[in-house]
Amino acid sequence: MNANCDPLLNYLTVFLDRTGQWFLTGDALARFVCSGTIDGCKVLEFGLIDVEPAHLEERLSVFGLNAEKIGDSCYTFEREGIITEIQLYFRSRKGQYSCDTRGLSFNIDYLRAPDDLIEEIRNKRPELTGKGMWRRQICDESALSLQLPYCYGTILDIGYPDWHRKVPRRPYPTTGDLFYAGERKKNAYTLITKLLECGERAGIGGKVFSGFGTMLGYLMYGDLIAKDRDLDTCILSDGMTSEQHRLYGELAYNVDVQKPSRWEFSKRQDNDNYLWFSVGYKNPVAENGTKSCNWFFFSYMGYWFHSKGGRWVNPRKINQTKVPYQTTDEAIALGQPARTITGLIEVPFGDTKTMIPNNPGMCADWWYPGWGPRGDGASAHHVALIVGKWADQNTWRIA
Repeated sequence: MNANCDPLLNYLTVFLDRTGQWFLTGDALARFVCSGTIDGCKVLEFGLIDVEPAHLEERLSVFGLNAEKIGDSCYTFEREGIITEIQLYFRSRKGQYSCDTRGLSFNIDYLRAPDDLIEEIRNKRPELTGKGMWRRQICDESALSLQLPYCYGTILDIGYPDWHRKVPRRPYPTTGDLFYAGERKKNAYTLITKLLECGERAGIGGKVFSGFGTMLGYLMYGDLIAKDRDLDTCILSDGMTSEQHRLYGELAYNVDVQKPSRWEFSKRQDNDNYLWFSVGYKNPVAENGTKSCNWFFFSYMGYWFHSKGGRWVNPRKINQTKVPYQTTDEAIALGQPARTITGLIEVPFGDTKTMIPNNPGMCADWWYPGWGPRGDGASAHHVALIVGKWADQNTWRIA
């Protein structure tokens, strides 16, 4: 952390705490969640919820801040050589909050967690404040903390396109219990590249991408997560033929001249198409192998779902009073809104390249709420699909 910025942030956070509900946003937010620091920010941007301009101007005056008003809902001032911008967000319509000056509009549930979930999440993640936003320590050396909106990845996707390409990342770990290091790390790059090539050869090149922990590694490190234990490859299976399913599985199984060290799979019971398989690439000399879970996403009722089939998700995690789970049901799937994946983009990834969803922040928010900085990820708000019979969608129930 830049020592020169520390006194300023202490000053600003005291000011903002006394002014109203606030959150870090813009380039500073992107830097903070991707690199764990705001060093290098030329402008610190903050949002304020439901704070009238007159009240803000009064507070600015009390704190001796000479701010310039930009439009009706934005103020900027310079202190200690750093420009700070404060954006005012007001309810524009039911559930929506907007900053007219910057032309930004967000669902209130992106800014703060819904009231009925706050206590549930805080039991697992105490850094979620009572106002439903994340409170995160700036760095290990400083007791100062910043407040982040609840779905900060989503806010970055909506308001700051391509944010993840523009900011630095954390340094890659070099010590400790690292799974992805040395030869195994190189093998992981090879497996990622070869599985994308398998997709091309199977005629599904625009459908294969790195998801879950592998995509999270891109956001946090531009690389693998060193302590992760496998890769996650996802396939948007809508429109895939059974022949493409068979061919992709066959190509992935034979991704190396050696028989893969791992091959497990599950299929739909109605059409024999894959739901999931795990395939491994193994260096026969150094034994520095890795595996990739391949998840076949399918769309239903406005969601993307993925599953291992069967009782992969513990039925006790589903509200039985709303959607009972029967022992005769064939599968449980987990879902995310269709808007989280509307296309794929190519990004640099370590020493190779990969594909990720075009809304990676939205996906990270759904898969690992509070994913960075230093977030462990937990309390994902899954939408569950219970499949009675794969062949009969009348038996499918969303929980």
